[in-house]
Amino acid sequence: MEYEIKIENRMEIVKLIKQFRELKKISHADLADKIGIKENTMFRIEQGKFSLNAELLFLILKNLGCSIVVEGKEFKL
Repeated sequence: MEYEIKIENRMEIVKLIKQFRELKKISHADLADKIGIKENTMFRIEQGKFSLNAELLFLILKNLGCSIVVEGKEFKL
């Protein structure tokens, strides 16, 4: 299933992370374990209380099976 979503700000990103994680039925603990962070950190990310760097964002999206499209060019993760 493909979705194309235009993201305008940081809070939209964290909301999408939570939505995709729930859609894939992955727990905070499982996703955190896969990307090498604490479960509490994953929870804080989804609450918008933890600033994501590019590396962590890519790890999360990759483990959720997402890709990024920037101005029409797709980046597979």
